Amino acid sequence: MGFPTAGSGVTRAWNAKTAQMKATQPKLSEFLTFAQAARLLPRRRNGRPCSPSTLWRWHRNGLDGVFLAAWRVGATWCTTEAAIQEFVVARQDNLRTDEVSDDTAAPAGVEAALRRAGIREEKGGQL
Repeated sequence: MGFPTAGSGVTRAWNAKTAQMKATQPKLSEFLTFAQAARLLPRRRNGRPCSPSTLWRWHRNGLDGVFLAAWRVGATWCTTEAAIQEFVVARQDNLRTDEVSDDTAAPAGVEAALRRAGIREEKGGQL
């Protein structure tokens, strides 16, 4: 696997992420392990807590271009409440700016087949 090579797009993204994390160095008392941080998040399906591996993925791979800031303290990866808050806000900003494209409408042939099957109404309210 190894480190990204110089000049690659991955290197620029990796360096940008590293620079952002260095600019916001938290105090040692603010660090939370991924397990502790996961317990702060709302519970998921069937009341199950968020998994620490989810936070690792958010840090390592990001989610739609948004990365969770994390720091390695000894052998343990840690984050902060502020980093989680920044991640959630940035993620919400991305969701708000995503535009729904017009190509999501079903093709005319599909619409006609749905009308013939009585699943979709004709324009004007008639089947």
